[in-house]
Amino acid sequence: MSPLARVRAFLAYVFRRSRVEADLEEELRAHLRNRARDLEREGLSAAAAERRARLEFGGYQRYKEEIREALGTRLLGELRGDVRYGLRQLRRSPAFTVVAVLTLALGIGVNTAVFSLVDEVWFRPRPVVHPERVVRIFTSTPTSEGVDPRGQSTYLDYHAIVDGAPSFAGVAFLQMRGALFYANGESTLLKVAVVSDNFFDVLEPAAAAGHTLTAARAGASGAPAVMLSYPFWNERFHADPALPGSTIVLNRQAVVVAGILPSGFRGTDPVVTPDVWIPMSTWTVLTGERPTAATGWSNPWDVFARLRPGATVAGANAQLGVIAARLAREHPETNGARRMICLRESEVQGEGVRGFSLILLAIGGLVLLIACANVASLLIARAEHRRHEFATRAALGASRRRLLRQLLIEAALLGALAIAGALLIGCSVDAALPSLLPPQGFTTPVDAHMTGRVLWFSLGAGLLAVFAFGVIPALQASRSSPARVLTERVRGGTSRAAVRSVLVVAQIAVSLMLVVASGLLVRSLMKAE
Repeated sequence: MSPLARVRAFLAYVFRRSRVEADLEEELRAHLRNRARDLEREGLSAAAAERRARLEFGGYQRYKEEIREALGTRLLGELRGDVRYGLRQLRRSPAFTVVAVLTLALGIGVNTAVFSLVDEVWFRPRPVVHPERVVRIFTSTPTSEGVDPRGQSTYLDYHAIVDGAPSFAGVAFLQMRGALFYANGESTLLKVAVVSDNFFDVLEPAAAAGHTLTAARAGASGAPAVMLSYPFWNERFHADPALPGSTIVLNRQAVVVAGILPSGFRGTDPVVTPDVWIPMSTWTVLTGERPTAATGWSNPWDVFARLRPGATVAGANAQLGVIAARLAREHPETNGARRMICLRESEVQGEGVRGFSLILLAIGGLVLLIACANVASLLIARAEHRRHEFATRAALGASRRRLLRQLLIEAALLGALAIAGALLIGCSVDAALPSLLPPQGFTTPVDAHMTGRVLWFSLGAGLLAVFAFGVIPALQASRSSPARVLTERVRGGTSRAAVRSVLVVAQIAVSLMLVVASGLLVRSLMKAE
């Protein structure tokens, strides 16, 4: 049989199994009938001819197996039978199945929820044009503990960078402030980002609705205009697509909503997104504040820049060094010991959450290990009760590999059910996460949801869990001697007891690690405050 014909036969068996089996049965019976007719022509009666043909032909089930082996479908049929048998076994022990599936689902679900949050905060790229060319500029700042090399900049620093760094196509600033939002007779304190009028020209985000408020539009607008963050628009205005162009009231003054920024667009905070983004020209109208090089603001600024095509971070840092030296000479009282440096924005955002995300993932991994150890203990105890079943099957001819495969398939079925439950748990936790966070007086942009990356992570965690809790019990059960098991009456399973003892010790050790990791997480959060 040619390879193409073999592939066609295999696909036909996979997708039309009942028809192929019926055709195979009919073909074998036709061979029997043809041989019986030949024997009748030789003088035998019909009954004797049929009996003689069957004796010559032998058990045609053996021929079926040989044909399936030749087509490569024998393993497929065995796997189908193993899956059906495994489902029956799980259905016969509903209490064990429910406990094991729930335990694994909680362990995998915790990891799925944690990874969806980490994915939302850290792995998703910022929705800006060419994010690899966006940098953040730091100015070293004296503190009570020494010098912070990644301090914020002043208004004087900002204008010096604008005038003296040709590597940058544009330089913008951001400062977090607060503003009162009035609606339905009530006022709410919002977290706002006051930005330079060219801020959106530098970062170039695409508006989710309306248009981006560029410097040209901000200057040409007759009324003060603002941009809203996606979480604030979705929470307060129910994602109303007609909102851009209408007015809202901030600090008792009407401002026009120019557009809605895309989901995931943040300022300097990797977790908290400003509710409203206000250009400097609009902020001056709302508050009367207008910083100058002489006065500046009491609060420092976060400075962003976009590298020109072909410019490098190293070249930009060399120019910033020249600027810092000039400012130190001209303003020794404020800039005498200050230095400047720029880093890619993607690196800066990642540093703030990398340790936090690793601790979260470590805690989730420890929870999953505890769940796997619990389920492995249950499987070992269950295998102890099924020793006579395995011994009987082995005595009837089942190989150790076949028994091991059967047990691994049962573990995989538990894992599949657990993954389905884990996805439900993960989706529920993601949906409830904003309401579980402590109230802060402003919108918390938790947009954790299932993505392809999260689904692959859940599948990988499930496969790892199946291997972790399924292999040891399966190996223990498949190593039993059929003769010894079938003849013994009461005998302690010392090896299994030893394995269970090891699992108990492992659970205690992992639980201790979980407590330590939780303590590290709490300490990190306290430092973050």
